[in-house]
Amino acid sequence: MTKRTTEEDRVAPGLFIAAVGCLLYLGGLFVMALARGPNPLYVYVSAAAVVLFALGIAQAVRVRARNLRARGRRGG
Repeated sequence: MTKRTTEEDRVAPGLFIAAVGCLLYLGGLFVMALARGPNPLYVYVSAAAVVLFALGIAQAVRVRARNLRARGRRGG
């Protein structure tokens, strides 16, 4: 019995890895902004970017899990 793969199944892991890489990069920028010091705008903008990326990754994981569960119930 073979598993049918969709385009989403082939592309999603790469996109997830890229998103995690971007999150790590933005986290590094956040640390640099904290180390830089006096201008809080750097800290606020980089913190907002980190939070938005984290929310985007969490939403993608939730949608993918829901789709996989629904596909399992359909038998596909």
